[in-house]
Amino acid sequence: MAPVGAVPTEGTEALGVVPDEALAVAESREAMAEAALGLCVTRDAKLTGRITYCTPILEELGRPVRALDGKTRLEGSFERQAIASRS
Repeated sequence: MAPVGAVPTEGTEALGVVPDEALAVAESREAMAEAALGLCVTRDAKLTGRITYCTPILEELGRPVRALDGKTRLEGSFERQAIASRS
């Protein structure tokens, strides 16, 4: 699984080295984690060995993105929800 856009890390956010245009299409760490979890727990033979991207697989699986605590549901577009929650 790959991100559709950049995935800013805590380090790059703290240093401010991610250009605004990259942040405009960035995916959150939370979305990446949720998509990976979704792939791990879904028992669908069609997903085995499949090359996919974060946001499309979340949409296909119908998985909401949660904060890294696993409880808090993040609202908004997959790309912006966690970035906004850390602001």
